[in-house]
Amino acid sequence: MRWHYVLHDDDQAGILSTALTRLATTLFPAQVRTMPLLHIQTNLSLNAKQTSDTLKTLSSQVANWLEKSENFVQIILQPQQPMTFAGTEQPTAYIRWESLGFGQRSFEELSQLLCRLIQQCLDIPSERIFIRFCEVARSQWGWDNHTL
Repeated sequence: MRWHYVLHDDDQAGILSTALTRLATTLFPAQVRTMPLLHIQTNLSLNAKQTSDTLKTLSSQVANWLEKSENFVQIILQPQQPMTFAGTEQPTAYIRWESLGFGQRSFEELSQLLCRLIQQCLDIPSERIFIRFCEVARSQWGWDNHTL
């Protein structure tokens, strides 16, 4: 069954948008409304313990910052990637943050957090880190046999 609704003016569009937001809030708990994927690529070589420690720290710190359960946070760490930055092969990182939403936090705050964590965990200076923020539509994010 498909529903078609024709919006006649901006007021109707606003009412529909508000209703859909309320519906999403009711259907999906707060933890699901922001489901971040933090994907980090770096040219550093890391041993298994360094990789594991970094993943654990990033997962717990991101969840804590978002005030979310770690059950909804995914971290991918890819070391030993051929990379240059500013014409050198000094330690560098590229971070891609993908999420259904960003909540009440700003990209500036998130950039500061991620740079601080990468510097703390991997000793890469913030001036050698690029970050890309991507907000994903719910219809394009799958989890637990469903799209959100």
